[in-house]
Amino acid sequence: MTDKDIKSEREQALLRLAGILAYSLYVLYLSANDRIQNPSAVVVLGIIYVISAIALNIAVSRSIFSKTVRRYLGILLDVSMATAYMHLLASYGGPLLTIYLWVTIGNGFRYGSKYLVVSSLLSIAGFLLVCSTSNLWGDLGEFAITGLVLLVMVPIYINILLKRITLEKERSELANQEKSRFLANISHEIRTPLNAIVGFSSMLDKVDDPKRKQEMVSHINNASESLMDLVEGVLDLSRIESGQVGLHESRVELGAMLGSIEGMFSLQVGNKGITYTTRVSDDIPQYVMLDQQRVRQVLVNLVGNAVKFTSRGSIGVSAGLTETDDGNAMIRFDIVDTGPGMPRGFHEKVFDRFRQADDSARRQHGGAGLGTAIARSLVEMMGGNIGLDRSDNTGSRFWFTIPLKSEGQPDRAESENFAAAGERIPNTDMLAPGVLVVEDSYINRCVYQNMFHLLDIEVDYAESGEKALELLADKLYSLVILDMQMPGMSGAEVIDAYHERVADADRVPVVVITGDATADAKHECERLGVDAFLTKPVGMERMHKLLGEYMPLGTGLAVGH
Repeated sequence: MTDKDIKSEREQALLRLAGILAYSLYVLYLSANDRIQNPSAVVVLGIIYVISAIALNIAVSRSIFSKTVRRYLGILLDVSMATAYMHLLASYGGPLLTIYLWVTIGNGFRYGSKYLVVSSLLSIAGFLLVCSTSNLWGDLGEFAITGLVLLVMVPIYINILLKRITLEKERSELANQEKSRFLANISHEIRTPLNAIVGFSSMLDKVDDPKRKQEMVSHINNASESLMDLVEGVLDLSRIESGQVGLHESRVELGAMLGSIEGMFSLQVGNKGITYTTRVSDDIPQYVMLDQQRVRQVLVNLVGNAVKFTSRGSIGVSAGLTETDDGNAMIRFDIVDTGPGMPRGFHEKVFDRFRQADDSARRQHGGAGLGTAIARSLVEMMGGNIGLDRSDNTGSRFWFTIPLKSEGQPDRAESENFAAAGERIPNTDMLAPGVLVVEDSYINRCVYQNMFHLLDIEVDYAESGEKALELLADKLYSLVILDMQMPGMSGAEVIDAYHERVADADRVPVVVITGDATADAKHECERLGVDAFLTKPVGMERMHKLLGEYMPLGTGLAVGH
């Protein structure tokens, strides 16, 4: 028996003694006013009740009998004494009706519905016995009816409340368990790549062999990418579950989108020697309305898993039409592989967070187990369903559906969306060389400094928004890289002030690189009219691609006016 159970029984026993004291005072009041016909019987009954209550309290303290037996004995004692008192006090026993309610409600809330039902039935039986043996029904019929209604209706209502409270408690406990499991998993998943990064970084300056150094750098890069994927996955899942992710549908050519995903994985597939095929059913319109970013994210997660776990054979991605039970047309995507499959009992859990078929899969292939959870959340948000077919050792077939919305030819203007670097390519002929980096973090400035040194680009740095505006007033740059969250003047305020001072034709392209990956931050940058929006961290290849779009690489310092 737990300490909580013992504490609960002790509290009930102490309340019993307190109740005896209160009702003893009431009996003394009746006795002083000569309203008790048989005072000696009342006194004897009170002594028996006190002795029994003390004995039950000792049984609780010393764990005599099982807790179930003690609880039922307590109920029987309280109800029996209340019935006997009401019988002896006749019409003056009305206030003792509260003992029945106290026993029923107290045991129900402390021990659960089972004890509430037993207490209620015994109380009703005891009250009916009093009514039939003391003429209470005839002398005080209204009181008897009222008491009976209370003894029936109050427990029913309390039982409903108890079930709701129990259900909410179970949900809360499950949520706490899920949160604890999530924190434990996320701690493990973060610390694993961090251990590699910290460990290899601490050894770099102690190793002279260039080959070993290169291997360490490669391990650090892989661990960094793994950590970045994990953080992005957690943020994606958090944004989806908190309702911060909206749907932005556009007209999309489905075949082209699937083809681009095939191209994304072509190198990995080629290195493994497996076959990758893509097929779009003829009954699907060429152009459909969907959120390309979200559908693509689901496909990349599922196809990525197929590529990761398939060592030989083939991977097939197909899209076809299907119907729901109520006749609505849906696009069904199937991702089929010839990998190891997974245990049939794991099919329902595969879409949970941090779930993989077993620990060996995690050790061999890596990954945090968030991809399928994100995919499920996105598919459900789009009004579809997702599932897994096939059994052990025969590969896997993941599928998901989304509503079909067909459209005509896409408007060219509509397809130009603000998103990330590479979606707008400015005319660099009119821009002078040089980059201005506005970043308050010293460590981030060091990262940029080393990147630009390797790219042979000289850069000016501003630690604050005010300093950035001073430099922009004195020099003409090819590009401004700006952080949004800075002390003092924020990135948004810098952009607003810069746009007020400079005509549209003379403005330098502004790229925001920020740690704020929320949709609100992206929409704010759209409103400000920035040229590209990137989220940290930004690696060397991503920075090289960005700079290549806005300035000729290898050129020198910014020139003055």
